[in-house]
Amino acid sequence: MAVGELVRQPTGGTDARRQRTCRAGGQTRIARLLETQCPTSSLIGSWRLLVGPEKMTSMAEKQRIEAITLPVADVDRAKAFYEQVGWKLDYDTRPAPGMRVVQFTPAGSACSITFGTGMPQAEPGSYRNTYLVVSDIARAHAELIERGIEVSDIYHWSQEGRTPVDQNGVDLGKYPELAGPDGKTPGVDPNRTDFGSYAEFDYPDGNTWLIQEVPSRASTEV
Repeated sequence: MAVGELVRQPTGGTDARRQRTCRAGGQTRIARLLETQCPTSSLIGSWRLLVGPEKMTSMAEKQRIEAITLPVADVDRAKAFYEQVGWKLDYDTRPAPGMRVVQFTPAGSACSITFGTGMPQAEPGSYRNTYLVVSDIARAHAELIERGIEVSDIYHWSQEGRTPVDQNGVDLGKYPELAGPDGKTPGVDPNRTDFGSYAEFDYPDGNTWLIQEVPSRASTEV
């Protein structure tokens, strides 16, 4: 008998004790149940669905974050901003009196952002450094500038605030001598490693986005 199989249980007989065989994890066990502990009246047609624990585990694993609610003060201004950024407008709907829901999805993202009115939200401008991952930060940076978005210079983190040079003697970071004491250095990560380069931009309300470069994602993008 396979796990998840519907099992017909007997309802007659003079013996109040019944046996059932359950198969779980490849091992067979015998469970004796008293008639009063498992009354047939509680069973629909005396059928029982046996669900293995591994099935419950697989069901619990499928959890996805599909949308984040951003707190904004002006819905129309926020809509215009994210249209300027170039994200796809999924919908702008008014499902009920006093309620408006707007949703945008960045190109290639499995997660969207929503904002609107008539729904609980945090203080506008309170969301800081929500990660926006790209495979080529230089290209993403240039595209934002072309769209008229104010975006910070690209930077990376380096030991003692210095940017090493490559084997040809070319400094791949801009102005390493300007690096702060915490190691924040202008320019892209010289080795273009995953999670190595950053830039920032924000929405007029103050919610900030942290662009992070992960070059290895390029092979999985369509």
